Amino acid sequence: MNKEERRKESIRVLGFDPYTQEYQAVPGLYELTPAREAYLLEHHNNNNRKFKPTQLKNLDDSIVEHGFQNDGDALRIDTEGNIPEYQHRLDRLLYRGMTVHVPLVLGVSPDSFTKTAKAKPRSNFDEVWRKDKTTEPYEVATMSSIIHCITQYGSGLTKLRLDNAAAHWNEWKSFIRIGEKLTESFFDGTTKWNPWRRNFAAWATLMSKHDEGNIAKKFLKMLEDATKGKESTPLARDFKKFWEQEEVSYLKNTQRPKVIWCMLCVSADRLAKHPDGDCELNLNLTECTHGVQKRQGHYRMFHLNPDNIK
Repeated sequence: MNKEERRKESIRVLGFDPYTQEYQAVPGLYELTPAREAYLLEHHNNNNRKFKPTQLKNLDDSIVEHGFQNDGDALRIDTEGNIPEYQHRLDRLLYRGMTVHVPLVLGVSPDSFTKTAKAKPRSNFDEVWRKDKTTEPYEVATMSSIIHCITQYGSGLTKLRLDNAAAHWNEWKSFIRIGEKLTESFFDGTTKWNPWRRNFAAWATLMSKHDEGNIAKKFLKMLEDATKGKESTPLARDFKKFWEQEEVSYLKNTQRPKVIWCMLCVSADRLAKHPDGDCELNLNLTECTHGVQKRQGHYRMFHLNPDNIK
């Protein structure tokens, strides 16, 4: 089929001329049917990026959970008759046999997607701050750490996303600010643990949520003294020694937060039995796993679904 034949066929199926050179917004909303979605993907998607499975899944999950959103994003057709964007949405709409109504813009420059500076993607902090202007970025970072720690390895559990960040903030706001306050003096007094500040703050937050803020404060003072080489407790000295051992130091950055989370939870277990810290940490690296720690103690108490029940 030559270009002119394709133009006529496209006008018949789509209801507009996709090769028009005039930059224009078509009045009203365009009815995007499954037949039109399939036609656009097959015949007018020749200048797009490769499909991304993760984006397809994200869109599919969003449609299932929230339906197709009338977000005002237009179906755009460039002067060469191609869609520079929208292919992932077309694919998922076609997959689900959905008809939607969207804005339609024709005559778009073929290189506009490459040459135009992109809008900054919204972060979880942006979404929370939109609802609560008192929020600080580090508080949302702590919340993200909390959500990860209490749901890690838990299939199907909620993760921090744009669509739930504000709701989670309403739930955790007061506890997070107590947790941040509990760790403030500790991080003012030592810099060694700064890379893991969000993990400590998340732990202190959960301790305060379970009415154990005083235990958290006590342990942090013990660990500060041990870190500075002052007289401290066996538990705090063991904690520092455990973290400094070679096999922990060589762990990947993605693994180390999980290990320090287990260390903090086990330390809380030990202090619950020995409030003076006169005890050993009694932990080895092979025990710093969800499978082991989910069985008992603070790790299990903090976790939303330790047994991964569907």
